[in-house]
Amino acid sequence: MIEAFLKREFRKTGKFYAFIEVKSAGIHPEAKTGSSANKHSIKEMADRGIDISDHKSTRVDDVQDLDQFDSILFVGKEELDMFTKHINDNYSESDAFAISLGTKMWIVNGDKGGIPNPYKKGPEAYAECAETIEKAMVEIAQKILSPWRNT
Repeated sequence: MIEAFLKREFRKTGKFYAFIEVKSAGIHPEAKTGSSANKHSIKEMADRGIDISDHKSTRVDDVQDLDQFDSILFVGKEELDMFTKHINDNYSESDAFAISLGTKMWIVNGDKGGIPNPYKKGPEAYAECAETIEKAMVEIAQKILSPWRNT
């Protein structure tokens, strides 16, 4: 949902959209590359005019060249900590340092504890999650684009 909402926000900017790439990846052990989006996520996004029915998940292990990203967003502190451990365990010390130094890492909705995890909690939880993400992506897109707004 984060990827789709963020793409929508960037698309609204017009000229910037062509230069921005948005990807999502899971860090939890149960996250598997190639899985479809949850049916409740698909419905919530469709209700907001976004089709994610063809989305396939990616594990962070399958993302090449993590240092290519200017920003990495996390749904919570646990995921940020898991990612930090992942780069420290899987990259040389200098590469891990370069990723950490050169990349803005944000916990989405961090001032309120992150994004509520709807997994296995039913449709209402997915609705709350989608609403939270939708609002947060407006702010995140503005933060990411702020250096280029006046160009």
